[in-house]
Amino acid sequence: MAAPRAKSVAEEAFDELSSLVHKDWGSIDSFTLARLERAAKNGIPVDPVLAHQVLGIVAAIRWDDATMDEQFGIAMRYDAGATVEENYASTLDGAGRCIESANLYERAANTHPTDRAIWRRAMQANWQAGRWQRTLDLADELAKRSPDEEFPHLNTQKQMIAVVKRNGVSLQTIEALHTAVYSFLHDRRVRTIGTVCDSDTSPGEESIYILVRIKGDPEQVKELDEELTPVLFDAVDAFPLGSFYIGLIAEGQEDARVS
Repeated sequence: MAAPRAKSVAEEAFDELSSLVHKDWGSIDSFTLARLERAAKNGIPVDPVLAHQVLGIVAAIRWDDATMDEQFGIAMRYDAGATVEENYASTLDGAGRCIESANLYERAANTHPTDRAIWRRAMQANWQAGRWQRTLDLADELAKRSPDEEFPHLNTQKQMIAVVKRNGVSLQTIEALHTAVYSFLHDRRVRTIGTVCDSDTSPGEESIYILVRIKGDPEQVKELDEELTPVLFDAVDAFPLGSFYIGLIAEGQEDARVS
C-alpha cells in the first residue's frame, strides 16, 4: 500500500485559505493572512501554481485588485487548466467583480465543453451579474451537449425574465443595474453574501425584487441602500419604477419585498 503523498507548503496554505474563504471572507484576521502569505511565498519554488493562487486570494481579501490579477496571471501561465481559471473566477466574484467572474467561468466552460459543472457555474455567475439572457443561452448550449441535464432554477428565471419583458424593461437595463450595484459595493469595499429574490405576480402589479445581501446592522445597510439609490438612477436612462427593484438587504433579513 502506497504511503499518502505529503502536501507541499503551498498546498497546505491553499487548503486552509480555501476553507476560510468558503466560510466567510470577512472573518479572516490579518495575522492569519500574513502567515498564509508567508507560507505561499516560501512554497513558490516547489508549487508555484498553488502558491501564486494563495497570494492572489490573500490580495483579494485585502482589496488589492492589481496584486490579485497579477498573481492569478502568473498561476495561469504555469497552468492553463480549468481549475486555476475557476479559482480566479471565484475570487473575482468574492471581490465583487461579477461580470469578469462570469466571463472567466464562461471561458473555462468553452475550453472544457464536456465539464457540465463548469457550465452550471457559468450560468449561475452570469445570472448573478444580471446577464439573464446569457444565462438562458448557456442553458440552451448545455442542453445540446447534455440532453439529460436538469436545471432546477431555470423555470423560475424564465418567469422573472417574462415579467420584466411584459413590463417593458430591457435585459440591458437589468444588467446595467446589477453592474451599478456591484461596482458601488466594490468601491466601498463591501462584500456580498448572496442575494434574495422575490416577485409579485398579481395582475397589473407584476414586479421583480432583487436584493443583494451584505453584512452589517440593518440601519447601516439601510443608509448604504439610500446612498445607492441615486447611483442606480444614474446607471440607466430610465429606472423601471414599479416593475423592478434592486437594492441591499442586511444579513438575517429574509423578505426581499420592498414597501
